[in-house]
Amino acid sequence: MENLLSKIFDIEKIQEYDKYIKMFSNPDNLDINNILPDSILENYTEDCKTLMNEIERLDIDDYCKLIYKYKEFLDSLQEIKINAIAYKAFCEVESNETILSTLRSFKPIKGFTNKVDYNLNGTITGRLIVNKNSPKVLTLPSRCRKIFESSYGNEGKLYNIDFVSLEPRVARKVLNKKCENDIYEEIKKDLDMIIDRSVIKKAIISVLYGKYSDIEGISKEKSNIILKRVNEYFSVLELYEIAKTTYHNKFRKNFYGRPILNLNEEKTNKIINNFIQSTAVDISLIYFSNIASLFKDKIRPLFVLHDAFVVDVHNDYAQEFISEVKKGFICQKLGYFPVEIKEY
Repeated sequence: MENLLSKIFDIEKIQEYDKYIKMFSNPDNLDINNILPDSILENYTEDCKTLMNEIERLDIDDYCKLIYKYKEFLDSLQEIKINAIAYKAFCEVESNETILSTLRSFKPIKGFTNKVDYNLNGTITGRLIVNKNSPKVLTLPSRCRKIFESSYGNEGKLYNIDFVSLEPRVARKVLNKKCENDIYEEIKKDLDMIIDRSVIKKAIISVLYGKYSDIEGISKEKSNIILKRVNEYFSVLELYEIAKTTYHNKFRKNFYGRPILNLNEEKTNKIINNFIQSTAVDISLIYFSNIASLFKDKIRPLFVLHDAFVVDVHNDYAQEFISEVKKGFICQKLGYFPVEIKEY
């Protein structure tokens, strides 16, 4: 936690402590008195008070409480059952060394791989990355996921919980604007032309993230009409005004108050992207932690894939679990978010 706070609140002395803490593999269990040099330890108590006062001053949204909630959830994740035959087969036929290295990170011990260990502070937006020596679940190709199986054998299944169009939905809801369950169709029906959903998706990426100048595969005239409509739908200028706001000359923030350390960023699309993605991370983790808590001892939470969550469920609880997930997520601050569930 100190590492997170030092980055967010720029407490110089805590950053100095980190140089020593990072030398150890399990910092949560360290006795700080045994590892810090006397020159640092002398001021440690006073510096901690300074840190807490600074947090109280800057963290007016109580974002640190969410961090502890996420940490508790991620700590509750469990080992993944590996199908030994499938694992061996994939390792034997894989020729790509990068993918093979990823597969090897799932090497089972007594039928299970290690728990996935995430870093909550490895990116500007808070998007999860896995720590070193952890199973590389975020980069494992989807075709290789057949190595996973239920720990309950034939009496259980793996399920994937996934938000529907999460980031575009966030872009609407942070401005208190309504949106239908199918955002692509909502935009499409307001356009007097026959177009594929994929075109709308490309237009959204272009407007919100700046990855396309024109929409590939259609005329420039049609492209301009679609892009104009998408720009209006998401009220991009309003989004930018919120996303670019700075606080204490130290950081920008997402909707929940997470500091975003991008003050040097000047590109409009990147500032918007940081704000939306960071807010989407919070929505995902709040919901996933809620579900894991609600079904504690009834499911085995396994891993998170950004806005998706994979769990191992015994058949005795499957119907109850599926019914609950299909209700979607009613977010206290932003309203309803549709969620899909399917066998993994």
